[in-house]
Amino acid sequence: RSVRKLHVEGLRPCGVDEHMQLYRLREGSGTVTRHVDEDFDGPGNTRALCSILVYLNGDYVGGATRFNGVPAPHVGVGGGLVFRHDVPHGGLVVVRGGKYVLKTDLFFAKNVV
Repeated sequence: RSVRKLHVEGLRPCGVDEHMQLYRLREGSGTVTRHVDEDFDGPGNTRALCSILVYLNGDYVGGATRFNGVPAPHVGVGGGLVFRHDVPHGGLVVVRGGKYVLKTDLFFAKNVV
């Protein structure tokens, strides 16, 4: 689904947070505990309401991101997921190899017609 078509509470996406996090999940690493991400104020009249995960490699087994206990589809190298911060999510153990994920946030502009 195109980010341009993603509307949240009457707001429109307008930018990506320049502060990005790189996660390395090693083979045999524990699960990522189920959690929610936090909304936060961005530059100008914006607010971060969604997370963006970009998968940087595909040479691993396991490690699926889960929403409500259901694994998300494997999106492949360069693929990603965009989801609301308030959606509970977590991750399964990486069984073989290592998984690299880039995480950032999507800003939404307010007062847009």
